[in-house]
Amino acid sequence: MASVTEIANMALTLVGASTIVDIDEQSNSARTCKTVWPFVRRSVLRMHDWNAATARAALAPSVTAPLWEYPTAYPLPADCLHVMEVDTSYDWRVEGKELLTHGSGSVNIRYMRDETDVSKYDSTLTMTFAYKMAVEICERITGNARKREQLYLLFREVLNSAMLDDGEEQSTTAFEEDSWITSRYVY
Repeated sequence: MASVTEIANMALTLVGASTIVDIDEQSNSARTCKTVWPFVRRSVLRMHDWNAATARAALAPSVTAPLWEYPTAYPLPADCLHVMEVDTSYDWRVEGKELLTHGSGSVNIRYMRDETDVSKYDSTLTMTFAYKMAVEICERITGNARKREQLYLLFREVLNSAMLDDGEEQSTTAFEEDSWITSRYVY
């Protein structure tokens, strides 16, 4: 798959700028791309439950309990960007870098990891990163706010398409009809 330099070059191409040889070179374009890359990566990864950056972890309770409401706190993994699922029947919430719940003992979570290994990204996620980077660097590189707005609209289209593609790589969720739905049937 693509490297960070290739993602940056796609973004530079989208804004109409010259490409770079390496993300670590000392050109204005490379420095700009390198500066925005970690922010772009984390932002895009939080936008959807991407299969390429999904991880699971078993959390042990903290020795320090929250001040009120929840009796147990669990420190989240350092690379956790977003908790997607918690294997508990108790209410839970994320505050800061902790998961709070009424449960006790260990708890399992599924979460969005800050995946820095770009070789794990599929092609549509890679394009999403490139478009988001293009949006973020556009005005700095070109000085053109209108071009940035156009790129943002294109980014939203690419993001939606990538989320649809990514969502197809899992079984469908069963839908259980309830009385609200069935009351609309005409017999």
